[in-house]
Amino acid sequence: MPELELRGSVSFSLLIAVLHGLVVVALLQLPAAFLWLLPVAVLSLLLTVAKYGLLLLSRSVRKIRLAHDGWYLGLNNQVQLGPFELDDATRLDSGYLRLSLRRSALERRHLIINREMIGADQFRRLSVFLRWASEKGQQPEAANLRIRLKTFLAQRLPAGPRLRKSSSRAPK
Repeated sequence: MPELELRGSVSFSLLIAVLHGLVVVALLQLPAAFLWLLPVAVLSLLLTVAKYGLLLLSRSVRKIRLAHDGWYLGLNNQVQLGPFELDDATRLDSGYLRLSLRRSALERRHLIINREMIGADQFRRLSVFLRWASEKGQQPEAANLRIRLKTFLAQRLPAGPRLRKSSSRAPK
């Protein structure tokens, strides 16, 4: 799979704006003591649209690349993160996909990608690839299932008779 170059998405930015607008409407229904949260919601809107919708910030993901050792993410500030493994939280839909990647149990990245961000043909190719990868057991959880099952069984089942090391001492 070639390197994918992400572009900003106006439709995704509008979706983010609508969701933040609903939060503002909900805040306006609360007592006046909660009005201090309005600037926080507006700042959140601006930062979220800039980072995830229009991909303007330095920490915005601009490139996605699959190499032999995992997935790599290229940021606007020329930093490359990776390698990541495909996580089983990846979701596919006809209009968008959530690419979930993890490097460790604590470090995960979730990218929401729509057709506008990578083009219709590349979106279709990525969707087919991700669907094929999950069906062929390429998800990290499925790939490591046998190893985890062996480890689990080894920890839970009683051990058989153990051989003792022979001592070099002669019996008395």
